Amino acid sequence: MFATVAGVMAMTCSTTAFAAGSGEVDTSSFITTACTVLKSVICLIGGGVSLWGVVNLLEGYGNDNPGAKAQ
Repeated sequence: MFATVAGVMAMTCSTTAFAAGSGEVDTSSFITTACTVLKSVICLIGGGVSLWGVVNLLEGYGNDNPGAKAQ
């Protein structure tokens, strides 16, 4: 709950960074920047999860676990 409220407050405050000299907020620039950042974050998370999965698959082919040997 706290993280959600803090996130909304941060987004609201950060829109002032895109304000023109007259105090108006350029929402299209803010939305474009936010979309670009979110796309990058999602791609990085996906890449990290993929790498983690590949490492886990490769760990299964080792002979370091005697309990996994067939009898």
